[in-house]
Amino acid sequence: MIRVGIIGYGFMGRMHAKAYARDDRTQLVAIADPRANVSQAAAAGNIETAVDPPLDLSDVALTDDAATLLKRDDIDAVSICTPTSTHAPLAILSIQAGKNTLIEKPLALNSNDAAEVVEASTKTKLCIMPGMCMRFWPEWAWLKQTIDSGHYGPVLSAVFTRFGARPDWGQDFYSNPDLTGGRSLICIFTMLTSFAGASEIRRDCWPMG
Repeated sequence: MIRVGIIGYGFMGRMHAKAYARDDRTQLVAIADPRANVSQAAAAGNIETAVDPPLDLSDVALTDDAATLLKRDDIDAVSICTPTSTHAPLAILSIQAGKNTLIEKPLALNSNDAAEVVEASTKTKLCIMPGMCMRFWPEWAWLKQTIDSGHYGPVLSAVFTRFGARPDWGQDFYSNPDLTGGRSLICIFTMLTSFAGASEIRRDCWPMG
């Protein structure tokens, strides 16, 4: 049984909690969130969750302090589901506390902070991972397997497009460059570097709205 703590219980924190609740290999032990009553606090995101029943947190320890959660010796792994600006420092604290750590994307606001997380992770044998969820979606797994098999021959060119509107939730977050790293972007991107070892990738980004 993997005993888990979650830091940040907004929209993504709830997604992680629900995933752990569905997996009989994990047990949610504690949640750290600055709000006094996380079970009643509102959260919104890019997936409809209004119809989902709230999780029963009666057996979960609640604290408003991440450091308190990280000091617990009954936690094996931690999910960091806080605003982007806090990802890197919390990840480093989690690593230093000896916790396997799953960090919501993006890993950090800039490459220097990301490098510090990588440096901290190389000093341990812990599992440290950014939550790049799309790589685990069935469609992407099929694509990777199909490319590797060579069933259709080598990949010569590929174009992937993902569209999204400016969120109508979290405006205080998305409008603050200190928290997000800059204006929200729509990106057209490929994953050929990991899927097919492509030598040239083009990424086109432009601001929303």
